This record gives sequence, C-alpha cells and structure tokens, in this order.
Amino acid sequence: MEEKRKVGRPAGIKKNKTMFGYKYNEEEYNTMSKALEKFKAEHNCTTSKALYLLITQQTK
Repeated sequence: MEEKRKVGRPAGIKKNKTMFGYKYNEEEYNTMSKALEKFKAEHNCTTSKALYLLITQQTK
C-alpha cells in the first residue's frame, strides 16, 4: 500500500503575519520588512515606489 505524502508547511509553523495581502510566518515577515525598510532608506522612496523599482529591475 502506498504511503500518503503530506504536503504543506510542517506542523507548528503558523502564518499569522500579513504583508501585501499574503500571509507569512514571523521569520519571513521580519526578514522582508527589514529588507524593504533598508531599500526604502537607500533609495529615499515610499513602499509603493520601492516595490515598483524592485519588480522592474528584475525584468530588465
């Protein structure tokens, strides 16, 4: 008999932080927040402009 494979995140990991309409766990959220704040400070821009720059730089 085949053993069923469990998919999804491991037990005990909760995604309870929301950013940009998506849920993240505490570690992911903190890492993304720090990186975004650093980018905003370096480029002297808003969150919206920072996201626009990050996305368009990746497609060039």
